[in-house]
Amino acid sequence: MEKIADNINRFLPCGDSLRAILQHDSIKDRERRHLLRMKGVFVNNCDEDSTFPILTTSLLSPNEFEFLKEKLQAREDREKTITRTLDWESNKSLIP
Repeated sequence: MEKIADNINRFLPCGDSLRAILQHDSIKDRERRHLLRMKGVFVNNCDEDSTFPILTTSLLSPNEFEFLKEKLQAREDREKTITRTLDWESNKSLIP
């Protein structure tokens, strides 16, 4: 069986493959609620227990899947920076 990343441009995910995408860190409750609204489904409670069964048992349209891919890509494309503090043991200044 091929990985999801290999099939991402060939097949629309459903079932367990869609569940793996929906569980990604960059897909929040807000995105799942928006995805349901795109389908015309409105729910009172937008937690995982309510939205996952609805989304995994329905088929995504190409536009809905593009929405998910954009959210995943935006998270990966964000610039990553790390700030560290280093001890300086010298009488000289780093800035002239």
